[in-house]
Parts: sequence; structure tokens; C-alpha cells
Amino acid sequence: FDKPKFHVPEIGAKRPREESPPSSEDEKGPEIEDEKPDIDRLLEEAEPVEVMDLQQMRRAVMGLERKIHRNQELRVKHGDDPSKFMESEIELFEEINKLQAVATAPELYVEFVKINGVARVVELLDHENVDIALAAVDLIHELTDPEALTEAEEEDGAKALVDALVDNAAMELLVKNLGRLDEGNPDGQQGVYNTLAIFENLSELRPQVLEVACERTELVAWLLRRLLARPLDQNKVYCSEVLSILCQNSPANQLRVGQNGGMDGLL
Repeated sequence: FDKPKFHVPEIGAKRPREESPPSSEDEKGPEIEDEKPDIDRLLEEAEPVEVMDLQQMRRAVMGLERKIHRNQELRVKHGDDPSKFMESEIELFEEINKLQAVATAPELYVEFVKINGVARVVELLDHENVDIALAAVDLIHELTDPEALTEAEEEDGAKALVDALVDNAAMELLVKNLGRLDEGNPDGQQGVYNTLAIFENLSELRPQVLEVACERTELVAWLLRRLLARPLDQNKVYCSEVLSILCQNSPANQLRVGQNGGMDGLL
């Protein structure tokens, strides 16, 4: 059974990186001049970013609910014949991706929560098809991007989003999903990265949530196991960063790390 495949962006592409400054102003000028025509061409060729309004969002959530229901029906009816429900999963995958546009309109977050948009996305973290679950992870990663929620008027949306994620057991399902991701392929690598990024995002939106995450899940244990794995790669480095974030200003989480043999394992 060929599961629906999707393009995997470069791991870590959205995280800010420090760039080495040009060695001199003389070097900087010509580079900008040489690149300007290409930049202009790329801007002209780039597809416009879709902006979603309230009615479009409601229709998108209703569409997602229908695709979820249809996929569940076909899986129950044809559980031993994946070819009978493969098309419904491709359609479900496409519906999830349509909701990426919600991340560009954080003023809609409160309504998105009210119409159970977050609940529907979170339940897909536990979908039998890991590609569907990864699409849900990617969407939550985008929705929790702190850069989109910095304005004062977006505070209600950020609060509603985080509350909905906690209430619908998103953190538990995210950690559970980590256990089935294969980092031997690009999809699994990106899925792990995006999951870690969600916890980092939550630390910026509401730091207290991280204590809840560690209390309710095996996140600390998973991070410590991952840190012991070889070789050193970007996800392993990110695990150390997330573990550090969990322990910042949280004696409870520091204690959990110690109880899981964290210090002994890392020394």
C-alpha cells in the first residue's frame, strides 16, 4: 500500500540561524547587486500566499470532518484491503494541508477552537497512517509559531490555541507519535524535528505548559534515550536544547530529569 507522500522541507529550515557577516562592505555591495535580478524574478514567480477568511476556515474544517468520517468508514469496512481506502487518505491529507492557511490568520484562532478545528487536527496525531499524523504535526507546528502570535490583539487566539491543545491531549499524542517515527527516512526526521519545535513553541507561548507535558507524558525519558543514540545529528542537538528549555525555571522538571537518570546518562 503506497501511502500518500509529501514534500519534506529541509530539517530546521524555519529555525533562526546566526549567519556570518560579510568580511567587508566592499564584498557585501557587489553580492547584493548580482543577486537582485534573481530575487526579483523569484518574487515574480512565487505563488501568492493564501489568506483565509472566517467563512473559508469554517468550510475547511467541515471538509476535514467529512474526510475524517469517510476515511474511518472505509477503514472499518475494508481494513484488510488498503487499496479501498487509499484514495480517502490522500483526500484527508489534502484537507489537512488546506488548513495551513489558518496559521497566516491568527485572528481566527479563537473561532478555529470553537468549531473544533484544533480537536479534529489533534485526533489525527493518532491516525494509523503515519503520513497523516505527520501532516497534523506539521500543521500544529505552523499554528504554534510564536512569530505569528506576538501582537497584543493575538493574545486571545494564542491562549485559546494552547488551552485547546492541552485539553485535547495534544502533548500526550505528540510524544506517543514520536515512538513510531523512523528517523532513518526524511519524513521521520522532519516529524521528530517538528514535534520538538512544537514543544519549543509552547515554551514561548506559555512556559507553564511544559511542566504539564512532563507530568503527563514520557517526554523526558524519550529525550534522554534519544540523546544517548548515535551519531550526533541535528535532531540530537535539538533534543538537548529542548531538555534545557524544560528544566529552565522548573524545579519539578529538573527533578524528573534526575529521576530518569538524566545526569548519569549524560555524563
